[in-house]
Amino acid sequence: MKLKKLLILTLISSLFIGCSSKNANHLNIFQFPGSLLGTVNDRKREGVEQYAQTNYEELKSEIERGEGEHLDAILNLAKIKKSNFSSVKQMLKRDYKTIFHNVELTAQPIMQAFGRLYMPKSAKDKTMNGFTYTQAWKIVSKRVDREFEILRHNVKLHKGDVLSKIADDLKIEEKQKRETFLAALDGKYRTIFVDPLVVGVMIHSD
Repeated sequence: MKLKKLLILTLISSLFIGCSSKNANHLNIFQFPGSLLGTVNDRKREGVEQYAQTNYEELKSEIERGEGEHLDAILNLAKIKKSNFSSVKQMLKRDYKTIFHNVELTAQPIMQAFGRLYMPKSAKDKTMNGFTYTQAWKIVSKRVDREFEILRHNVKLHKGDVLSKIADDLKIEEKQKRETFLAALDGKYRTIFVDPLVVGVMIHSD
């Protein structure tokens, strides 16, 4: 739970400047220290980040089983004491879903993009393109959960297959708005998918 809160606040700090107060109140249920990565030695963090991005697939597999040479390597880069390796590996394994299948973290910028396109027309009508915030959130999070790995690879390869399905789910038909929505995750691969791994390792750093 601690890691989940850290991740949500980091993403908010990175991606949600300028969101509406209504959505901000909803998102601030979780707290995520955007300064976390900046408080550690920059060179150490950069080394962990570069290694995480280059060896993401291997680390994903090794953290799931709790052992592996790439996992040992990234713990060494983070300057974690070898005497703590076993306990850190167990904690990372416990947090596997938060690090590698974080639906909430991934759905947030998609919802922000949708909200920017369809701000409620009035205080009386609070729907966005015919959906309440809760309805839209459920639609987005369900699709993200079901096709998480496909979406991750889409974002990495700058493709919009899953986002196009979400646009259909949310009835985004106007061409310009649809194109804007499909760009919601452009350039955010590291922030959404790699940073959770970096944070998950660095919170154990000495």
